[in-house]
Amino acid sequence: MTALLLLAVTTLRIDPIIPEGHVRTLADPKMEGRMTLSAGMYKSSDYIANEFKSYGLKPGGNDGWFHLFDVTANQRPGPKNAARFWRGSENYSFELGRDYVPLVGSKHLSLATGEVLFVGSKKADEVENVAGKWVLMYRANGASRVAAYAAAGAKGVVLAGPSGPDGLELPKFVRGQGIAAQAGLPGIAITRDAFTRVTGLKWGEEPGAERNGLNLRAITDLEPNVGKGRNVIGVLPGNDPTLKNEYVIIGGHYDHLGYGETGSRTGSDHIHNGADDNASGTAGVLALAEYFAASKLNRRTYIFQLYTGEELGLLGARAWVRDNPEILKQTQAMINMDMIGRLREEGLTVFCVNSAPNFSAILDSMQVDGVKINKIMSSPGNSDHAAFIAARVPSLFFNTGLHPEYHTENDKTGTINYRGISQVLEIVVGSIERIDQLDTRLTFVGNAAPAGGDPNRARRARVGFIPDMASEDPRGMRISGVSPGSPAESAGIKAGDILVSFDGKAVPNIEALQEVLTAAKAGVTVKVVVLRGDQRLELSLTPAAPQS
Repeated sequence: MTALLLLAVTTLRIDPIIPEGHVRTLADPKMEGRMTLSAGMYKSSDYIANEFKSYGLKPGGNDGWFHLFDVTANQRPGPKNAARFWRGSENYSFELGRDYVPLVGSKHLSLATGEVLFVGSKKADEVENVAGKWVLMYRANGASRVAAYAAAGAKGVVLAGPSGPDGLELPKFVRGQGIAAQAGLPGIAITRDAFTRVTGLKWGEEPGAERNGLNLRAITDLEPNVGKGRNVIGVLPGNDPTLKNEYVIIGGHYDHLGYGETGSRTGSDHIHNGADDNASGTAGVLALAEYFAASKLNRRTYIFQLYTGEELGLLGARAWVRDNPEILKQTQAMINMDMIGRLREEGLTVFCVNSAPNFSAILDSMQVDGVKINKIMSSPGNSDHAAFIAARVPSLFFNTGLHPEYHTENDKTGTINYRGISQVLEIVVGSIERIDQLDTRLTFVGNAAPAGGDPNRARRARVGFIPDMASEDPRGMRISGVSPGSPAESAGIKAGDILVSFDGKAVPNIEALQEVLTAAKAGVTVKVVVLRGDQRLELSLTPAAPQS
């Protein structure tokens, strides 16, 4: 292998103000958390496409700038929903989406008519004469009371108003904001204004002064929310007569959790802006597209890709890989940036380093003041590079680590290290240039198959560890934090603990942690062993069910 000169950098080629502008745009509340198939997906993908166009890239999708693919994201109201309240000859007009919505978990296509019993914040054992009636309650903690009211013979449930301060007036169409299907009841949610109209009460009043004789006739209808996901693809043609027929793919995902509609670790229905996850990586792709389009030094063709559907299971990247086998055959490397906005003392972690023999030396040649590079040889299956690794494409995954704000409503622009993003991009730029300078194709190392998944994804049993992704402690996996209210916190695990074993299995690295968390079952208590300073502690931990 040809020796590589060290690239020592003090002046950054990409001004931090460039990625900062993109992060602030993409993580603005106007983008509503960029949930797949939401209005925020369309707004953010349009923004990205317009940026690509302004840099002089060429559209590379199957629909102009967009690579469209079929995707299902949660649920949506079907055509048969109806809700009519009345009292004697008084009728109350209710509009779907404005005044009410069906609740996910409702009994499907069940027409129910009956008297409405307002119970406010009361539990079922505090209320008489429930049988055969629609039960109207405040939505705050209401979902947890539905099963008891069903057991008491309720005909259906009506949840009123937001779930908490500054929450949504009406829930989204996801399990975590609905009711348990096991209750077997139809259910709707109504706004505070609608509540006042039908009860005559001020918001927050408890039973006692409401107008009696209220009735409800409703049918609930929900169906899969099927639509077209939008990956955004921009192409920068290569300048070498021969190598321009080979490709370097530079990507990351732009979607996030919307209003906590998937994967939220807090269960909040506030906007999850996703400044680090992954407005930061999206900003990185955009900044690199602008930089390379201006420099015009690329020998190979660079394809800039920003995916949606990552938070639903890497759907966008997998769809593109599935639809473009011929391009993959000529791909030199894939560069993935996911969460590069929180550079700290722990440094920059680069995964998949063993997916090509050249990668380790290339990274060793990168020196940027203030940045420690942690090389991880294995290839975790928790981000978009995994689809390319599975297709035998040499890949590098750049990441600045997890943090307490990950997958919560607190992942906001004020937490981002914008100069840190530019420092990371300096390393990414240098790595891409070195990869492009190679006259021969990189060789994929066949044992680099992606392993495991994201240890914090709420689609699995919820534990609440925040692992130090760059941990190299030979005793076990260092825990950098725990989620508030999580099973890990309840078990007594603290930031700085070294996780030695989980359910009898050693946890020497992130891959081992991913394996044990994948096997964990909600409600089944396991023993965990941690080191805290000189203490060795054996703790009991009970994983919880996913929150959405």
